[in-house]
Amino acid sequence: MKKIKFLFHLSTFILLLISCSNHPPKIDFLNEDYFAKFYIINNFKDNEESIKYLINFSQKQLGRLVIVTDKNTYRFEDGFNSLEDNSKQQFLFFRMGENLKNTSITINYLKKIPIKLQNEQGKEVKPYEPPVIKVSATDYEEEASKINSKTLSLYYNFETLNLNILQNLFDFAEQDKEKKEIDTYIYELYNKDKEKKVVITYHDKGEWFEVEII
Repeated sequence: MKKIKFLFHLSTFILLLISCSNHPPKIDFLNEDYFAKFYIINNFKDNEESIKYLINFSQKQLGRLVIVTDKNTYRFEDGFNSLEDNSKQQFLFFRMGENLKNTSITINYLKKIPIKLQNEQGKEVKPYEPPVIKVSATDYEEEASKINSKTLSLYYNFETLNLNILQNLFDFAEQDKEKKEIDTYIYELYNKDKEKKVVITYHDKGEWFEVEII
């Protein structure tokens, strides 16, 4: 009888854990100061579903955003904030003003592990750096100035998108100087099955960008 009761309680506990783990992510308003609007995301997991929800939410909110995973990450007082806990994940969206024009996104606030992005043939692709010494426009820059739009397709051997992969892509795009020569520059990320998973579109020669998780 005791064994039956033990198994019953154990199965109930396991079902409760499964039920809790299956809750979808949800974002709620937390606070606002002179710097940004602050939100908290509950039930966040480092997977494609949560990341897509996070990005889609950010596209509906004007201005700078800070989305935390723990409500005690910041302390708010007199219209200002102070960072209280540097060990928790958070997501930072910097904008040009009260609009949706991203200038920078930190999607992995914690330690980033570098990865090597590749072209379709498997060769590593690095961000473009212009020559250090410039006397006059190079042939490349002259040709680039005539192009209104360009797409760079990048590949990485992954099954499911996570924060580290996306942060590496954001950093690659930010460091790549080629986008500053072309009006609209698009970075596409493909997974191991060559399925398109992320699109980052820079506008106005790298002034701002938007992102889509597919």
